[in-house]
Amino acid sequence: MSIFDKYANKINAEELAASQKEINENANGNGNYEEVPVGKYEVKVENLECKLSKTSKKPMVSIWFRIMAGKHEKSIIFYNGVFNEDWMRHRVVKMLSALMDDTTHEAEINLILKSGDVGTINDFCMDIHESIDGKFEYLLDYGMSKGYQTYNIVEVYDVD
Repeated sequence: MSIFDKYANKINAEELAASQKEINENANGNGNYEEVPVGKYEVKVENLECKLSKTSKKPMVSIWFRIMAGKHEKSIIFYNGVFNEDWMRHRVVKMLSALMDDTTHEAEINLILKSGDVGTINDFCMDIHESIDGKFEYLLDYGMSKGYQTYNIVEVYDVD
């Protein structure tokens, strides 16, 4: 008996085919994604979660920005914001506030992140994702400063 037998009936053939098609479309010859150059991109949030960073094992907010148009359409820009220091947490609070297009709740967001409880923060991130999914798209200024990636939500678009 294979370890995959118990999952066989749970796999949707159409989703599997769509997933494989996406992999094939986005992968270059060696199976790696092409790096997205710095610039401004119209994006939507495809994934938003809290998890532990691989290297430091510190909590971080992970956001996947899917590019909606242009040469890099369907590519993903990955934002990973570790927030174990005050200045780092400030950046993540600003990003989450920008995604919600609401700066009035920054203090509450800060307290939730400051708790450091990955489960609570992940639930909060999932709530944010649910509240913005299909409702907003963004103009993301993806840049580089002093060797570090920068992310700035320039504009928020209502999706009708």
